[in-house]
Amino acid sequence: MIGAGTMGRIHSASISASGMAKVEKIYALDDGAAQLAAIHDAAVARTAAEIINDPAIDVVVIASPTDTHAGYLSLCHAAEKHVFCEKPVVRTENEADIIEKLFAGYDRHVTVGHVVRFMGEYQQMREKVQSEALGSIGTARFGRCGSFPVGWNNWFGDFERSGGVILDLSIHDLDTLAWTFGPVDRVYAMCTGGKEPGHEYALIIARLKSGVIAHIEGSWAESKGLFYTYYEIAGSHGLVEFDDRTEPALMLYRKTANEGANADRVMTPSNPAIVDPYAVEMRSYLAAVKNNKQPEVTLADGLYAARLALAAMKSAKEDRPVLLS
Repeated sequence: MIGAGTMGRIHSASISASGMAKVEKIYALDDGAAQLAAIHDAAVARTAAEIINDPAIDVVVIASPTDTHAGYLSLCHAAEKHVFCEKPVVRTENEADIIEKLFAGYDRHVTVGHVVRFMGEYQQMREKVQSEALGSIGTARFGRCGSFPVGWNNWFGDFERSGGVILDLSIHDLDTLAWTFGPVDRVYAMCTGGKEPGHEYALIIARLKSGVIAHIEGSWAESKGLFYTYYEIAGSHGLVEFDDRTEPALMLYRKTANEGANADRVMTPSNPAIVDPYAVEMRSYLAAVKNNKQPEVTLADGLYAARLALAAMKSAKEDRPVLLS
């Protein structure tokens, strides 16, 4: 495990709960590694290379800040490891090109943490679309909104590291869009772009090759501790919608930021009335490794989602539509 923040803790717990693998070593730049290692009876690594080059370790989980992903992926490739990399898989278009070429023909299993694909409400929505139960789709609306995340050394607030709300948060809905409706033709976006520290907001309009028009809202400007998602898909035969502010069986609001070493600093969906999608995601990936089958989310999927987000960021910066090749 590389990284011991919110996602490092979530993935470590999912691995231990799966009964399919054990967390052997953890590396992080702060004392979170020692705390997490104590929970999982794991060793603390002095460097990431110590984990990646250990012949006894089969899978490396990359749950570190976004700008480190490409470098760790390159080291994992050299060591011929299976890899679970958190989204976004890369920070820049150049990194996307490098990783795509590097991993061409790679015979180990690499996946990217697009957990929304494992959430029941999104799976059901996709099934309705794919089965044509809604008829011809005209428009799709997605939203993912929460308070500004807190990370090690405030890395989320450093745009050059995190890419901001579009690359880190709205990428989930961009991935869902492509997963459900197919390739995207063009995007146009507007974003506050870090003009006010601790708040960021973005709107993305996408036209898909199928003709679907999509509207995506991404916010890191909500009240502390608040996180919600929604969608609305309109077709010629009907409409399907979801909003977890009004439809869950139980809502759990936690106290926020820095109330103890294990306090949640990045808001994630939490509803004990439903199956934990992070646990399902990890079991699915570990099963793919054990059975030598392609993961449900491939590296190509992760790179495509990253390119969509990067195109939206470019659109917001240049105030113009960006075509996808």
